[in-house]
Amino acid sequence: MELPPLPNLALFLLVIFTETPTPNYRLMSSEADVLSPEAKAHTAQKGSTNANGFTDYFDLDGLLTEEHKLIRQSIRDFVKKEISPSIEKWAQDAHFPSGIVRKFGDVGAFGPTIPQEYGGGGMDYISYGLI
Repeated sequence: MELPPLPNLALFLLVIFTETPTPNYRLMSSEADVLSPEAKAHTAQKGSTNANGFTDYFDLDGLLTEEHKLIRQSIRDFVKKEISPSIEKWAQDAHFPSGIVRKFGDVGAFGPTIPQEYGGGGMDYISYGLI
């Protein structure tokens, strides 16, 4: 199947996703649409809201050390400051700013699990996953 040109593809996708859904398909607009009453009761008791306002149903934040949380927040702050303001424009212009590679290196996003004696970050794999 050959894909239509991009403007037509966008229209095609719009039509597909806005037409009357099949009986087995429905859009899920909120948590209320997907959770059973039992699941809602469980998550109300077990879930905790993290600093970003998301409910952590499995209490994954409780498994992280303070160092892990600091690493995660540092990378989030970096992305909010350096990437988020421009990412849409870069995508629209089909441009990859090579300067961000060095910036990611400066914050330790490359080689975090390599031992420090070899120039790496000396971090564990949980930290690597959080980055």
